[in-house]
Amino acid sequence: MLDNATIDKLYKLQWEGFLKALEEQNKSGQYGDFSFMDRLGLLLDREINVRENKQFLKTVKRAKMRHQACIEDIDYKIPRNLDQSVILSLASCSWITKGQNVLITGPTGVGKSYMACAFGQKACINNINVKYFRMSVFLDEMANRRKKGTFGRFITHLGKIPLLILDDFGLQELGKQDRLDFLDILDDRIHRRSTIIVAQLPTEHWHEMIGDSTVADAILDRFIHNSHEIEMEGESMRKLKHHLT
Repeated sequence: MLDNATIDKLYKLQWEGFLKALEEQNKSGQYGDFSFMDRLGLLLDREINVRENKQFLKTVKRAKMRHQACIEDIDYKIPRNLDQSVILSLASCSWITKGQNVLITGPTGVGKSYMACAFGQKACINNINVKYFRMSVFLDEMANRRKKGTFGRFITHLGKIPLLILDDFGLQELGKQDRLDFLDILDDRIHRRSTIIVAQLPTEHWHEMIGDSTVADAILDRFIHNSHEIEMEGESMRKLKHHLT
């Protein structure tokens, strides 16, 4: 039987994993031949696993990603111009520690958003903070912050987030203030923080969407030269799944 005082102390420390594992060891007869240090190691391993899982769940919740995506679930059998070695290399998240970017382009439905969220999930697993926005929501947020006079604080806040994911980029033209604000955000993040942009439009069409060639050049300069590019192709996954059902 476990001593009540010991249980109370573990509760006070909030060592839930340790306590659960200790109760299991106490009820089982298979640990009799284990040394004290071996049993202690197993207890600490359980506590670490519980804490890491809690931290991961908190990080994912804060990110507010569109999909619960997983790198390991990406299907390479469907022809989408995906290089598995490139995807797995990016899954290491080393590019985030270097302040590099990822650009994912391709037609509607090929899985661009899923891919971005899968990278985001890998970052969360590595205890890297992530923030996801659909571009329409991001533009509204910038406008609201500008109206309230808190845009500077918004830039500072984003500057603390290692990975920013901007989905559905290019579905609407940027207004004058939009493109200037967006440039400010990219300028603040360059070489320090990483950004994933998901777009249907290839970069050669960004000038028209951004609406000002000078600002477009500046945005491309701050993002593209430091980016890993994934150009997806193929038919809509939704259509393919519909045909298979």
